[in-house]
Amino acid sequence: MLCTTERPSVGGGATGGTCTSSVPKIMVFRPTLEEMQDFSKYLEHMESMGAHKAGLAKIIPPKEWIPRKGGYEDIDMEIPSPISQMVSGGQGLYQQYNIQKKPMSVKEFRRVAQSDRFNTPPHFDYEDLERKYWKNIAFNAPIYGADVSGSLYDPGVKEFNINHLNTILDLVGQDYGIKIEGVNTAYLYFGMWKTTFAWHTEDMDLYSINYLHFGAPKSWYCVPPEHGRRLERLAAGFFHNTAQECSAFLRHKMTVISPQVLRQYSIPYNKITQEAGEFMITFPYGYHAGFNHGFNCAESTNFALPRWVEYGKRASQCLCRNDCVKISMDVFVKKFQPDRYELWLAGQDVGCHPEDPSSRVAARAPTHLEMAMLRSMIKSKSKRHPVLSKHCLVPEEDAGDTDGTEIYDPEDDEDTKKQRRPSKGSLSKRKGPPKGAAQGGDKKRPRKPRANSTNDGDASPTKGSASRNPAQYNSLMQVANEKEEEEVTPTPGMPRKLCLSTAVRRQPLHPAPKKHKSHPALLKVPGEDSSEEEWSSGGDTSGLKANSSSSAAPTTTTTGGGNNNGNGSGSLGAREPGSWAAPYMDLWSFRPASLYAERQLNRHSSTLEPHCALCLLFRPLQYSREETPREQPTVPESSAVWMPAVCFVNGGLDVVRSAEVGMPEIPDTDVKSSELLVCTTCSVCVHKHCYGVTVPVIKETWKCDRCAVQPISVECCLCSLRGGALKQTTHGRWVHLLCALLVPEVHLVDQRARSPVDVLRVTPQRARLRCTYCHKLRDRLGCPLELGACIQCTSGKCTTAFHVTCAHAAGVSFVTSDWPLPIFIKCIKHSPTQSVTKVREDTTRSPLVTPRERPPAEPLPPVEPGSRVVAKHKNGRYYWGRVKETRSHDFYSVDFEDNSSCDNLRPEDIVDRDCVQAGPPNLGDIVQVNWTDGKLYHAVFKGLKTVNLYTVLFEDESERTAKREDIYAEGEELPKRVKSRLRIFSGF
Repeated sequence: MLCTTERPSVGGGATGGTCTSSVPKIMVFRPTLEEMQDFSKYLEHMESMGAHKAGLAKIIPPKEWIPRKGGYEDIDMEIPSPISQMVSGGQGLYQQYNIQKKPMSVKEFRRVAQSDRFNTPPHFDYEDLERKYWKNIAFNAPIYGADVSGSLYDPGVKEFNINHLNTILDLVGQDYGIKIEGVNTAYLYFGMWKTTFAWHTEDMDLYSINYLHFGAPKSWYCVPPEHGRRLERLAAGFFHNTAQECSAFLRHKMTVISPQVLRQYSIPYNKITQEAGEFMITFPYGYHAGFNHGFNCAESTNFALPRWVEYGKRASQCLCRNDCVKISMDVFVKKFQPDRYELWLAGQDVGCHPEDPSSRVAARAPTHLEMAMLRSMIKSKSKRHPVLSKHCLVPEEDAGDTDGTEIYDPEDDEDTKKQRRPSKGSLSKRKGPPKGAAQGGDKKRPRKPRANSTNDGDASPTKGSASRNPAQYNSLMQVANEKEEEEVTPTPGMPRKLCLSTAVRRQPLHPAPKKHKSHPALLKVPGEDSSEEEWSSGGDTSGLKANSSSSAAPTTTTTGGGNNNGNGSGSLGAREPGSWAAPYMDLWSFRPASLYAERQLNRHSSTLEPHCALCLLFRPLQYSREETPREQPTVPESSAVWMPAVCFVNGGLDVVRSAEVGMPEIPDTDVKSSELLVCTTCSVCVHKHCYGVTVPVIKETWKCDRCAVQPISVECCLCSLRGGALKQTTHGRWVHLLCALLVPEVHLVDQRARSPVDVLRVTPQRARLRCTYCHKLRDRLGCPLELGACIQCTSGKCTTAFHVTCAHAAGVSFVTSDWPLPIFIKCIKHSPTQSVTKVREDTTRSPLVTPRERPPAEPLPPVEPGSRVVAKHKNGRYYWGRVKETRSHDFYSVDFEDNSSCDNLRPEDIVDRDCVQAGPPNLGDIVQVNWTDGKLYHAVFKGLKTVNLYTVLFEDESERTAKREDIYAEGEELPKRVKSRLRIFSGF
């Protein structure tokens, strides 16, 4: 046996920002034929040499070892589910989406791979080819023949036979009779130039073996397991929204990060090229990625050694998908760690992850459901994955229709199993449609400020549109009747735990005026500190913004209305904005300052989760002065941090600058929660992390920066509203920290302390933008125009501009997203509203987007029988018809013992309980399901859903049954795909 180290392949070391000697190298082993007889023993020998420290190793078998003596010219196989790999992103950060293609034979795949379109480009060497790969990764999506169950080994091959490795992972099959395709059985992968496997570790952090049978080489990148946590934190920093949705999102195998980005953030990595006839071994928790140089074929599977058990117990798991492999560790802990078995069952097996000694936590214990499932299994019986019924949701006449609408045919109602889709998760490691795919091609990068956005909020409505802008100005301001045209725009994914959609109260198109009472300029409330009287209209107004010269006494509107019939040209009450702005009347910077008004806003903000004035950006403010407590409410000790880490980094939102000077420096920390602090003077509540408090403080006496320096009237030089958390600028003014984070050109001099703030980089183009919410108010009052800095809507080509605080108050939606757009901003006309006349989102089940990947949609209103609707006819086109009747069906959701699932099971398919008479089982009950193949399978009951079905009668007397999302009532605008196929019956 000979062992060498691939020194030329090191991509870490000096290039990765670490001393070369400290980065484990990829080791290359050349075993003899005799040493290959015992696979597990040889792997243990490799680990004794330290091969596992790099996370990847190469094995070159002897020349006399031949896995397939007949050669590879006679391969007659079909690739059932080839995938087209679409990549979006830039600057070294990409998301990969897999679109399933029609089945093709290996010969056909080879012909496509070697065509002019997909063939390997000319290159000098592997380094040149690598440069061309990263330069063209987002172009000309290649086709990958991945996850083909089978093996190319001759049956008599015993050495390193991937289909029969005889490792401890085979206990899953021996004890439980479960075969997990691609995990303890072999998978074939047919590649072509530029086909990619994204950064990931193996399922359950298992080992893997990959043998390249023939064809072009394969390039591999790997990060040593000891640095795996750093890679996870880096990815979570750039893909904040995806990380919020699933902490183990790298298991989705969608994230592609270039080695240049790894070098920039000093993450050590190695790279190596695998030639035909060579093995690659990946070790537990070894992150790896790579690409194929051209047409080739590799065979792969997972395996395990005793050292893996501790990794398996503490492996992170994706909980947002059903197709991620989860293996019960019961048999492994019982066999290899018997002294810790009882502690593990009790959830008290406290220890460190093998690659993260800094964190001591208890290993995840098996649930009662998992143990019950194990006890119910018959060891000697081989379970097969529940298969898809030959019947499907779409009738045969629609089989070739790519629209994706599900149609229920009354004739098929006697067998609802036809409506069952295949379980999303057969345990096979199939690359399904990726999560968040909607974002990939739809998100727009932050742009330089666009011109002529001053009047964007005043677009005239299209003829026939009945939709209204929920945030209208007062009719006395002569802008109440101006309506905004609604458009359909892509929507990025939302964190499940954050309710980020904006709810805005609607008001009539011609609201009736309401009376308001006039109040003194300085509001005196019993019980409030007399220091409020020190606040006057003489605040600092120089700098980026000019202050109002009006000296008229302010008036106050009641919370219930946004209109005023006040008299006198100097009265602001007659010119207040709509209902959304009524509570903010005393907070405008061109009004006399009021500490009481600021306190009220800050106290209201502190009552809303997550209580931090900065993180509150991602939920509707819905401020009401009448409902705000007079005293400081009690807030928790700490709460979750919602603000993406990249927003605290200079240039984090400035993609144009990032493209010129490089990626922003994402901190190598993962702050998920932080302590809350409340200012004793202005009552603003902030996270220590968000506000940049780096020294110990006494919470009972803590003051924010503004109140600690001077408790006098100050205002943000980037917007028109007071209140909130402020920081001082480099030229002595004040600015909302929230405004500083969202305006791309504004930088923090000390990023850890979040101050001072440099606002002098704001471009002239941005300074010329006018806030659609406050600039008209200033103009009609004769106040000087604001000189702050606006941001713009990121939906499509929308140029609507607004101040950060004005937009948040008015109901603009701020949604956390992924790089290169960490925060997706949607103006009112692009935000979801309660109007049923809005353009409905296209719910087509395209390959790129599955229903699970869409942001939560508001429920559509029911349609009454007799109503006219547009629905899909059996000929594939859309026609007008009438709803004949409605009915509801209950469908059960269950998880099978092999982790596959079904969410449209009929109650009568559960055979060990009369669900029709007795009702559904209890959540978590183990039931027996009669599947379409006539066999019974154990499953866990997860819940039920009720689906309303509508029977539509067309003019030709034909009927179709569809779900609510597949019909369009009168007044609902039709998506383009429906409009293009809408027809009128003729000849009847």
